[in-house]
Amino acid sequence: MKHVITAFLVLVVASQVFAQNNKPAPPNWVKMMADCNANYFQTVKSFDDYWEKRERPVIEEEGGEILLPDGDNVMKKSKLKDIGKRKKEMINDGSAERLSMEYKFFIHWQRESLPYVQPNGHILTLDEREANWNKEMKNRAAANKLNNQN
Repeated sequence: MKHVITAFLVLVVASQVFAQNNKPAPPNWVKMMADCNANYFQTVKSFDDYWEKRERPVIEEEGGEILLPDGDNVMKKSKLKDIGKRKKEMINDGSAERLSMEYKFFIHWQRESLPYVQPNGHILTLDEREANWNKEMKNRAAANKLNNQN
């Protein structure tokens, strides 16, 4: 009896491990977004290459508005009466739903990162942003001091 229980437990554990290993690896652009040293332009290219031959997900916003891709990752707001069919097509398994969330996260990442992108594609870190802000405040204080003297 102990052998039967042991064999059953081994099979259950093995099936769980196998099921976890069968999940598709996340796309390269997802990994690149998490890397603080990733090049912005390379990340966007990886994203574009990945979605070039795939249908992009619909991103729902509050108030029933949705965002649809409108070329070059620019999202446009619009209202659709019936997106239920497309949503059912997108969420046919867990990976489509996960990709939909990662897609939405990418659009947010892209929008938030863009002001801090350098010409070479480097995205300023929080420390670099703070240093730039402090430098700007010192420059403004010096300019105000000069203006007040005149």
